Amino acid sequence: MTNEDNQQDNKQDNEQKTVKKVYGALAASLLMAAIPHILAVMAVIVLFMGTLIAAYIIRKKSMPDSFSFSHMTYIIRTIWISSFIGTLSTLAATIYTLPLVDNEPIYNCIDSLPSSFADINIDECATKFIDANLSVFITGTIIAAAPIVIYTLWRLYKGGSHALKGLPITKPKSWI
Repeated sequence: MTNEDNQQDNKQDNEQKTVKKVYGALAASLLMAAIPHILAVMAVIVLFMGTLIAAYIIRKKSMPDSFSFSHMTYIIRTIWISSFIGTLSTLAATIYTLPLVDNEPIYNCIDSLPSSFADINIDECATKFIDANLSVFITGTIIAAAPIVIYTLWRLYKGGSHALKGLPITKPKSWI
């Protein structure tokens, strides 16, 4: 094996490692999205945007017919299409949820407002409202989140399995 062959193998290994890291960052952002905490949400946004920016930078530095170029194009498309699906599924969840929400617990809290706002028990009002609407909220969350999660997991599986095998994505601009 010549020195030139060795350099080519090292370049391919580095390229494959970089692509795997970007898939890993995208997978991590998807997993972290399940954590119901504001700090996790902020970290997901940063990681998701960082992954998108990294994919654009790596693709710009890659040759159009290269392993990295095909995978970065695929990842960029995954992120944008997931965002589009998320917009549609959130709209569908909102259309489903709004007419079914029972506002009676909130009305009861408003009707029984004390003379001083300092005496309002917001936790009790919120708990009653959530208890009355829990199944609607859960269904709405599933409607909003399931399409994004399923689509992104499928794309991560497909792209990640190609990356692990060292194969480029043959149709990186496909929707599926």
